[in-house]
Amino acid sequence: MMAYLQNRDVQYIAEDALFKNMSTGEEYRGRAEIGGLLHYMYQVAFDAIAEVKNVVITEDKAMFDGYFKGRHIGAYNGLAATQKEVNVPLCVTYDLADGLIRCAMTPRIEGRQYVLGAGASSTMAGFAASIAGVLGVPAPRPGLPAAPFRAAQRAAALVFRLTGVASAYVHDREVLVADKRATSARARAELGYDPRASVDEAVRAMVDGFLAAGQLPARRTA
Repeated sequence: MMAYLQNRDVQYIAEDALFKNMSTGEEYRGRAEIGGLLHYMYQVAFDAIAEVKNVVITEDKAMFDGYFKGRHIGAYNGLAATQKEVNVPLCVTYDLADGLIRCAMTPRIEGRQYVLGAGASSTMAGFAASIAGVLGVPAPRPGLPAAPFRAAQRAAALVFRLTGVASAYVHDREVLVADKRATSARARAELGYDPRASVDEAVRAMVDGFLAAGQLPARRTA
């Protein structure tokens, strides 16, 4: 949390995060939209910083108060740049995504990769079937065995080393082979990550979010 407050690095923002301006009611959803808003406010409309005065952090919530301080250098809310200094009181509250916060607070893990998901491991085919079940559509048909894709991947890697030509076809499909599994075991062991939802529960929440945002067609009903 402190790392985010110090540099506003969007890697600490969850993909399904919601930012709401309580004074205007404006909402921004997802890492990309929120990151774009922060960039606009702190580097385009204003050359500004968030001066943090007080911070309260609990297991799943955080709040800070301070000041939005800087200079008005670009158009904002219909007003052209005035080059005037601004100093606005600021109070922000956060819901914390457990896994991302644990990554931020665990030392010496740079470059390591973690799956922040349900406790049980799952195949890509099983994950796709869960999504299909929530949407009420047929699950994808089983694919080919993994061995041919593994062989193609090794061949593609050799071609890349010799010629510098990468095979997007092989790379994009390798993750979908039958025995490819995702597990949060490393996150549990190294970060103390303790997921509370099953794969189906997590998928249902994810799909509900996309449906509410109009980014998926309505579920099919029998």
